[in-house]
Amino acid sequence: MASTASETLNPGMPVYDIAGSQVGMIRAVRGGYFDLDAGEPGYWLSVRYITCEDGRGVLTLPMRELAEHRLMQPGLEPSNDIDRAGLEDHVIGDEEALSVRERMERELREQRGGVMDTGLREN
Repeated sequence: MASTASETLNPGMPVYDIAGSQVGMIRAVRGGYFDLDAGEPGYWLSVRYITCEDGRGVLTLPMRELAEHRLMQPGLEPSNDIDRAGLEDHVIGDEEALSVRERMERELREQRGGVMDTGLREN
C-alpha cells in the first residue's frame, strides 16, 4: 500500500524505479528531500518524486528525467526556511538601485584607469 513519502522514508530504505529495478538506497532524509545513494556521488531529490510501497521507495519519475531533478543539497522548505513577511526588507527602491549602479560604474572606471569603454567607435 502506498503512503506519503515524507512520513515514511528512512535511511537504508531501498529505492526502485517504476519498472521495478533497484536504483539505490536512501542515505538521509531532511525536510521534504531525501539523499539517494545510487552508486555514484549521492544526490538529493524532492519527496514529490517517490512513494513508499511495502517498505521500499518507488520513484515516480522515469529514469531519463531523474537528472533534471537532482540537487547537490536539499532545497529550501518555504514554510520553514523563509519568512515571507521579511522578504520586503530585501527589495531596494529606485534611488538605492541607482546609487548602487553609480558606485559600481565608478569602481569599474577606477579599475580601468579612468577610461570607460562604451563600445562606441568614431568613424
